[in-house]
Amino acid sequence: MADNEKSSSLAATAKGTAPSTYKKYSSFPPIFQAPDQQTEEEMRLGLLYDEGNQGEVYNPDYLYGGENYHKALSDVVSYVWRDYAEDGLSVLSDVVVKVTNALVKWVNLPEPSDKAEAGARRGRGFRWPTLKSIDPVQAAELVFRQEVIRMVCVKETVDKATSEGVLAMYDFDEGIYREIGDGQIDLWCQEVVGAANGNWKKNFAQKLHDMASRRENRVCECDNPSLVFMANGIWDYEERVLRGFSPEVVALRKSATHLPDKEPPVPEHTLPDGSKIDFWQLLDSYVPYDGGRDLLVKVAGAALRSYHNWRVMVTFYNKTGHNGKSTFLDCLKSLVGYDGCMTSSLALLAGGGDGGRFGVSNIVGVSLITCEDSDSGAYLKDNSRLKSIISHDVIGVERKNKGMFDYTPHALIVCAANDIPKTRDKGDAWLDRNIYVPFTGQFVGKDDDKTIRSEWVVSPEFCEYLAYQALVKWDRYYELPEPEEAAQLKREWVLGNDTVAEFWEDVKGSIEADFVPNEYLSMRYDEWLDAEHKGMRMQMSRKAFTTRIVELACADGEWTQSKDASGSVLKTSCEKWCPGLQVYRRGGGSGGAGGWVRFMGRRRGIFRTAVLDYCTVHGSTPADLGSDYAAVREQLGLAADTEDND
Repeated sequence: MADNEKSSSLAATAKGTAPSTYKKYSSFPPIFQAPDQQTEEEMRLGLLYDEGNQGEVYNPDYLYGGENYHKALSDVVSYVWRDYAEDGLSVLSDVVVKVTNALVKWVNLPEPSDKAEAGARRGRGFRWPTLKSIDPVQAAELVFRQEVIRMVCVKETVDKATSEGVLAMYDFDEGIYREIGDGQIDLWCQEVVGAANGNWKKNFAQKLHDMASRRENRVCECDNPSLVFMANGIWDYEERVLRGFSPEVVALRKSATHLPDKEPPVPEHTLPDGSKIDFWQLLDSYVPYDGGRDLLVKVAGAALRSYHNWRVMVTFYNKTGHNGKSTFLDCLKSLVGYDGCMTSSLALLAGGGDGGRFGVSNIVGVSLITCEDSDSGAYLKDNSRLKSIISHDVIGVERKNKGMFDYTPHALIVCAANDIPKTRDKGDAWLDRNIYVPFTGQFVGKDDDKTIRSEWVVSPEFCEYLAYQALVKWDRYYELPEPEEAAQLKREWVLGNDTVAEFWEDVKGSIEADFVPNEYLSMRYDEWLDAEHKGMRMQMSRKAFTTRIVELACADGEWTQSKDASGSVLKTSCEKWCPGLQVYRRGGGSGGAGGWVRFMGRRRGIFRTAVLDYCTVHGSTPADLGSDYAAVREQLGLAADTEDND
């Protein structure tokens, strides 16, 4: 696995996108020739210009031979940048305005004529407007030259003719790229023009966006799962080395915690009664079972290693409060950094509710998504977007009054719940995306020290020790473990969330036939619902029920299906495999008579794996075995067959 971890590039820069090293100085050819003092007066009078006013020089300060006003504005920026690149935006803006107006004043002079007096100043006869303040396009070009600005796109669209993404700039102080928001736009406007109206800001921001969206300025975010962005550098999880930040590594997030260069002492906290509790005692009090502390440390590591695809959502669970789950969630927030966290709900993440459309508008640059005190009555009807976030798949991000763009989330979802929400999705694919962590501790009275949550677990001392354990001290890990207590909690949730799973758990031990048709299971489910959940009827199609019951029955290998080479399920003779199998069906509400239903003919269903394997090897069926059938079942470790007449 380690080899696979190293295969990704640092910057994950797509072919044809922005170069990894930013160069401040433009490669444009020089267009300015500064006059010396001896010739300045003659140039001012136009005496040194070429015949016909068609030479290089048209302006004492600026040499320009074009006739396009907007191109001239851009060329002024190129000229000013050559000599003032190290100055701030305010100085650059003032110089650009002065040079632009000097150019405009000159080219607006009348063109030369045959009747012109000798020594008269000559221009181009244009009617270009002068600037009261820098043009928004010029301002955007200045900012783009001074900063490292990129459009962070997803791999699927980065090379397309048009591609939307995250408009971001590299923060040399922080070492990562930051999304350019309204606040940064306003700050730049203040520097270059002072008070700017809404239309000026709009044009300025649009020009920045347009330049960043050029193919050569598009990049993809880092996809190297080995890189962990800490406050003091980039930790290479595989090589075990802390590297420096670089614009070559495109990352939109980093932890607020410093990674120590050696293991710190175990943090301790003094309780109100004067006794002490250390880091490990606290974790053990939250999850006092085998594998509990290991799981919490690895969950913290998963929150830090956001570019690794864990493919799971973590839920801290206890039906009551005062058990530490919210306290540890606060610790994770402090560990990651609050600007790298997003608080939401599962319903919003899934796309439901009034705000579902904009439910992920703040997900850019987030490493940890927390859902605290999840609603006990929540029901997720469609969790497709939630599954995409968990699996780091591309999602659409929409913001109010702004366009939609594609984004690949790199975030771990951690919930603190008093009850686990139910979902329409009952499949194993959804179950595999969830780890339920039982917090079985209970803290009331003197044990409930409020400063543990408000001060200790969010302190740099606590977070740095936790980060060192998760990233350095612990052996390398690439998935989150599931202790027996966590697995048992998942089984209990499945039974409560999935009536089909609950039904199978109840009846599987009573099925003594070695082949049961799908229709038999469906009829028994109807009877079971009527007995166990009065008034409830099957809430899925018969086809969906069959898919789910087969998935459950075959999960542990005890049952299986017979399929042909193409994968289609084969029909089987009931007379050969389950002679005498029947189920009682109650009468319908419209007066239909009930009675025993016997299964005959060829039907699809599930086989007990051990018996099917035996019969396949010996070319027989239960009916063919006759009186030897019971002995064969006993040989296979199965109880003697008594026909299941329900």
